[in-house]
Amino acid sequence: VSNELNAEQVNLANTTLTILEGHSFASTHVTIDPTKFTLSPDTLKMVLSMTASGIELAPYGATTDYAFIYNVCPFVIEDYLGGFTCNETGYGEYTINLLADPDVPNRIHNTNFWDYAGPGETVYYDFSGDENQTVDVPEQDFVFGGGEAGIIVGSGTYDACTQTFYTMTTVTMDGTDYPTEHFFYKGGKSVVKTTLPKKYWLRK
Repeated sequence: VSNELNAEQVNLANTTLTILEGHSFASTHVTIDPTKFTLSPDTLKMVLSMTASGIELAPYGATTDYAFIYNVCPFVIEDYLGGFTCNETGYGEYTINLLADPDVPNRIHNTNFWDYAGPGETVYYDFSGDENQTVDVPEQDFVFGGGEAGIIVGSGTYDACTQTFYTMTTVTMDGTDYPTEHFFYKGGKSVVKTTLPKKYWLRK
């Protein structure tokens, strides 16, 4: 049995199989690590090729295609609500709260963007909710804690299995662009509400 894929992606426990006398089959374990594949909605195809010295294999048994879909953990919005920790490159870690948008599906609001949000201000992220696991940060206005007006836009990815997500945004404030890299993971101060209230004050 041959494996033409990277061994870190698909690993065969045995490449030599023995079919015992009186039996018509043999088995091996195939380990697939989905984290080693580029996320894609496409179907991956695994080809099983069998060769035997001095034996002519039947065409059907010689080569068979096995197709499988690259599956990821399902997106559950509740997994991305409440207290999270934001690790901001060049700044450090701080607590944020994530709240669901009351009207837009898979839209989540961050109440403490940059650890410097004005009262009632949020930045929202749109999660794809599918196997692509992408995050869109549409261009949006934002008022910072000191009253400065800014614009935020970007994109990212998430991992529904680990309930983490990553974004790369550009923050424009006072005519200057600030590339901002964030990694978010579960933890921090939790919140009771899971929908966005009309007004709330942020904790600094």
